[in-house]
Amino acid sequence: MPGLTKHLGARVFGIIRPCQHRLGGELREAWRAHLCGMCLSLRDDHGQLARLATNYDGLIVSVLAEAQSGDDPARRNAGPCPLRGMRRASVATGDSARLAATVSLVLAAAKTRDHAADGDGRLGRPGLRRAAAALARSWEQRGAQVGEQLGFSAAVLTEAVSRQEALEAAAGPGTPLLTITAPTEEATGAAFGYTAVLAGKPGNEAALTEAGRLFGRIAHLIDGTLATARGTRSPPPAPRWPKPGDCALTRSPVSASPLPTSSSPTAASSTRCWTASCAARCAGRSGTPPPERSA
Repeated sequence: MPGLTKHLGARVFGIIRPCQHRLGGELREAWRAHLCGMCLSLRDDHGQLARLATNYDGLIVSVLAEAQSGDDPARRNAGPCPLRGMRRASVATGDSARLAATVSLVLAAAKTRDHAADGDGRLGRPGLRRAAAALARSWEQRGAQVGEQLGFSAAVLTEAVSRQEALEAAAGPGTPLLTITAPTEEATGAAFGYTAVLAGKPGNEAALTEAGRLFGRIAHLIDGTLATARGTRSPPPAPRWPKPGDCALTRSPVSASPLPTSSSPTAASSTRCWTASCAARCAGRSGTPPPERSA
């Protein structure tokens, strides 16, 4: 499927990004270990094409599961990779990375199927819709198989996505916002909560499920904002960036304006790392470097 691969692209997606300016060396290495570990788990369990499902948000599942295990982090040495400048690296391995890979694959399958069904985006083009739908079915089946090996039912994710599609189709003026975001919240809540079960800490499951639910709500709203911005003919209004002194931890514009799109003049810096962009602006105006942030 070379044509499909080209249109899927190799860009890592997700709303949680590392700040290259403030993340220390040790945390940066840990972040990369989980990201690369999830990518390689996708390859090992589901094939090379599945690595396109690698995303920043799924990485959180791997981090949560490993943090609760109490054991030394499981690592292995990975060979050179073009995305690492052909450097070797120590990457996460084991059930934590496999769970993250499975969740990412199933949700990526649902997103791919959604684009194909709606006929929007690159995957909604006539020449790609059938191939995208077939790829989504394959990913869902493989994700369910590996999820079963880990004791996690991927059906809760696919069912939630199916209900999401039906809700959005039936929604209209007056539909409560939380009604629309509920399926996404349930899916992310289930993924976050199962990290406690996988790590042998069932007492953490309720709290992590709630955290995952709220994360899913935020992710859904951001995704909807970006989709709305992409659907407009004119670019969204420029966001009002924070002033020096009040943006140390700001990750998004302080206005209700849609987030910058790839065609926006601010996209190059903001989508890579908004925190770093804000810190750089503050440093440039005040003449002092941004404060160091501890782990």
